[in-house]
Amino acid sequence: MIVDEAFKTRCTELAAALASTYSKGSPPFDLRCLQERYNVGEVRERLLDRDAQLLAVDGAFTIEINSAVSAARRRMSLAHEFGHLIVNEVAGGNSFASHSNPEIERLCNTIAGELICPKAAIVAHFSKQQDLDTWSEPIRCQTVIDAALTFGVSVDLMARRVFVDLRMARSSVALVWRFGDNTKTGTPGAALRVASAWHDLGRKTFVPLNKTVPAGSVIAKAFERNGSFRGMEDFALGSMKGTFEVEASGFMSFPLRSMSPPVRAVLSVLR
Repeated sequence: MIVDEAFKTRCTELAAALASTYSKGSPPFDLRCLQERYNVGEVRERLLDRDAQLLAVDGAFTIEINSAVSAARRRMSLAHEFGHLIVNEVAGGNSFASHSNPEIERLCNTIAGELICPKAAIVAHFSKQQDLDTWSEPIRCQTVIDAALTFGVSVDLMARRVFVDLRMARSSVALVWRFGDNTKTGTPGAALRVASAWHDLGRKTFVPLNKTVPAGSVIAKAFERNGSFRGMEDFALGSMKGTFEVEASGFMSFPLRSMSPPVRAVLSVLR
């Protein structure tokens, strides 16, 4: 199966059309309305060695979700499996042989974002924020964190939707920081590090993961204290070199693979 840009567009357009049928309500959105369309007889949660799996059972489908992860990750996993069914529909029922294809997996994550964070609903949410708070920008660290809570998704997913997919914050870069060892090298030495980076600036802007927070940054302050912090700071993170306006807010984040207690993380926006 050829996964070109035209195919990806057809898949995301179908996801957006499906989302438009239920997204006029209030988030978080219930995806059970998609079960009948895709002949999903059951969605059940149990302990798994993966996030989720899609099973063919007696002429129908069953979606199993790992019960040992956070509610936000379970929602994303369910939407991801519906993404596979959408890809299969667009491919004419000929996509499941590519179920482990990394490109298909990335496409299903994109579809999942459209299903649980529909464009119209996100735009409407931030428009309300602007009406309530006309003196400042609607896209700020705390409003993105609040939107993630409202939609029942991770801050990383909401940042991807706002800063990448929907391009709602031009000339800004969102960084999520988490405390831990270097996830790439496994080198011991816990520190506050870049866990994900989100922007629509193209390849000219690259932020390597696992970079540690600059000393004295408001990002470190947001990790240690409640509230939002701002400052003009010099940064050298990959291709991001220079002086930036930095805003940072802390939030509680669940580990990806367990039901351990949430730990503190930081969302920062560099302009």
